[in-house]
Amino acid sequence: MARIENLRTGKLDNSPLTWGDIAFLAHNMAFASGPLSLATGAVTDRYDLGPRGTWVINLIAIGLNHPHELAETLNIGRSLVSFELGKLSAAGLIVSEQGERDRRRSKLALTPLGEETLQEVRNGLVGLVTEALGHYKPKELRICARILSDMQTALRST
Repeated sequence: MARIENLRTGKLDNSPLTWGDIAFLAHNMAFASGPLSLATGAVTDRYDLGPRGTWVINLIAIGLNHPHELAETLNIGRSLVSFELGKLSAAGLIVSEQGERDRRRSKLALTPLGEETLQEVRNGLVGLVTEALGHYKPKELRICARILSDMQTALRST
């Protein structure tokens, strides 16, 4: 247990990574989704959303308005995206409109209830990050975000 506590709070250096360092990193990456799920859980439960529902709301809000974009970003198949969109639509959080140029492509948008829910999700995430990670500098959190993004990119390139 002392070794784990040292990895968690001990002095950081630039020595080569050991297996302990890599295992500690992998373990924490694997279980980091727990607190995120707690931060968004009230919305997920209230609207009976799928496991990615609150993330889809955020993605639509930033301009990923087509199902194929969501599938690519979430690295999931279209059937799972359809499942998530069905739950969000049934909850009244999103609407889907036919594309003007290509009638086969739908464009997604948040409803007014979806906009309110988006703010609730964002507030939960801001609270989590502020409380759990507020002792880090903004630059350090941005570096962490890039590191995690690099892991996602590595996954997609295999």
